[in-house]
Amino acid sequence: MTHVLMHRAFLNPTGRRPGGPGPARGLALAVLALTAAPLGACSGDAVRTLATDAGYGPRVVAAPDFVTETRGQETPAFMPVGVDAPKRPIRAKSSEGQKALEAELEGARGRNESRGRAAASAGRGPQPRSSLCPQQSNKAADPARVFLSRRRRASLLERILRATDTNERRQIRDAPMDTPMTDFHRIKRLPPYVFEQVNRIKATARAQGADIIDLGMGNPDLDAPKHVIAKLCETAGRPRTDRYSASKGIAGLRRAQAGYYQRRFGVSLNPDTQVVATLGSKEGFANMAQAITAPGDVVLVPNPSYPIHAFGFLMAGGVIRSVPAEPTPAMFPALERAMRHSIPKPVALVVCYPSNPTAYVADLDFYRDLVAFAKQHELILLSDLAYAEVYFDGKPPPSVLQVPGAIDCTVEFTSLSKTYSMAGWRMGFAVGNERLLAALSRVKSYLDYGAFTPIQVAATAALNGPDDCIDEMRATYKRRRDALVESFGKAGWTIPAPAASMFAWVPIPERYREMGSLEFSKLLLEKSDVAVAPGIGFGEFGDEYVRIALVENEQRIRQAARNIRRFFDGGDKTLHNVVPMAQAV
Repeated sequence: MTHVLMHRAFLNPTGRRPGGPGPARGLALAVLALTAAPLGACSGDAVRTLATDAGYGPRVVAAPDFVTETRGQETPAFMPVGVDAPKRPIRAKSSEGQKALEAELEGARGRNESRGRAAASAGRGPQPRSSLCPQQSNKAADPARVFLSRRRRASLLERILRATDTNERRQIRDAPMDTPMTDFHRIKRLPPYVFEQVNRIKATARAQGADIIDLGMGNPDLDAPKHVIAKLCETAGRPRTDRYSASKGIAGLRRAQAGYYQRRFGVSLNPDTQVVATLGSKEGFANMAQAITAPGDVVLVPNPSYPIHAFGFLMAGGVIRSVPAEPTPAMFPALERAMRHSIPKPVALVVCYPSNPTAYVADLDFYRDLVAFAKQHELILLSDLAYAEVYFDGKPPPSVLQVPGAIDCTVEFTSLSKTYSMAGWRMGFAVGNERLLAALSRVKSYLDYGAFTPIQVAATAALNGPDDCIDEMRATYKRRRDALVESFGKAGWTIPAPAASMFAWVPIPERYREMGSLEFSKLLLEKSDVAVAPGIGFGEFGDEYVRIALVENEQRIRQAARNIRRFFDGGDKTLHNVVPMAQAV
């Protein structure tokens, strides 16, 4: 997607070129495009086309994936949405083009007037007379149609001016006025949700009676600890617990999280300024991105990585630069290159160990080098430690905050979802640097009132309670991991044994690798009734892998292995069914 970029060095606040008295004539066309959609929602091609047809030189330039931020008196002279467009008519280069343009504009006005009369007679109030006339906004009109027509104006003008024959103009004229949801700026920045394609096939198969063994989503199937549930039931219904809670978490919960960090990592935290309760670590990441990201800011994110690590910043207007995911010394030369070749300079670095989806684990030496790198380059370091307690080799994963001085630039996110099997309770934490957490708290204060108070009280009981439930959880996942590695190996699919997390990051078998992870996942689901997560959903560097979650018991995992073995044994005879299956989606 290419967005309009109006650079401060190009236009001054009066709309004149620096160093010259003449007006920036191309600005009028930019204004027309910008009143059709918010800044960044109009394509650079549309503005360039309008400028060329009007005989103007370039007065706007295009930049990929970002819009420059403007502040104070340096703001370029562009009109906000809803302000009347310039009265000067648009002129095309040739008389032929001008006639065609005027005909299309007049036709659009006539058609919309007819629609408005029809809508009024139906009791819905008048409609705007033309989607091409921003001054014709009518408060009595259908708000959705008015909003969508404004957003559509720039692309409609572009299509009219690009039209080369009568048939094409007729198609533009007769196109429906409703705009799909994908026309919204932030939605257009998000790629299609890869996992949804597998989910649709899975739902269809289950509706037809298939017994799907779902190893795709990392959704814990274990029960929350009994003492935590008891505390929830005890607290619910008490006076005042149904009221709004504290956005950053109740004081007792923040003290409990600080106590956990002291016991587990030897890290001292001030519960008042260095701990914030979040609605799961995912929400914490997304709101932190909103708090620290300016339009166009570059953020370094491992690839492959958990989707929110990248898309949280994309939704906040940032730009993602991929870096390697494996925590080895080879990561640092890649980080150095990213710092040298990124404009503007990156502002933050995201890490996640134990990793989702790759199950990589970092040691304390790696974190020491990482903190030194972040400080050298003035980077904010964001660490996702959601799987801190899911490990199998007797070596607990460290926290980056164990590195002396790390708290100067670091915020770390944790969650109760996996540790206590409380995924649906939506309880997590952000801990670390006071300044960054103050920014997060301020954003959250505008968006939520915190989790339901009884849930926070129960989460406090979890953190302050016995660790027996954590040991049982860890032992259960270890048994499942061992069953997965053994049974799938016998079926002909070698599974690298993860040292931590509740996932295995598995290379696609050689003979199916060229299909890519999405098509292989569809095929596996259709032929073996086993669902896995395609690696492409975690980044393009994951396309030769699938992620397998340890969310079924050992018996079901062994059944999945038997199903897959039957598929592998007869795969050469059934691969012709891939095409019909894809069409069904």
